[in-house]
Amino acid sequence: MAESLFGGPLTTNYLVVASIIGFMGAYLTYSANPLPDTVRALVMMGTLLGLARLFRSRLMRWAWLGLMGLLGIIPLMDGLLLLT
Repeated sequence: MAESLFGGPLTTNYLVVASIIGFMGAYLTYSANPLPDTVRALVMMGTLLGLARLFRSRLMRWAWLGLMGLLGIIPLMDGLLLLT
């Protein structure tokens, strides 16, 4: 899966779609809407996965995914385990 996600070249169409997904993900994650916290965390993680392809270096992509994955897992676990 990683090769299919990161293998192709970046195009203008991909940058436009990534921008739209980024704005939609930010709206769903950070706006006042009735979505549960778990759904918000999953939307955030999916958005960050899509934006990771914008990095040219493979190392930078995986560093981005690792850091954002850690930041995304904390609210996901909080929502699933109700640790608040």
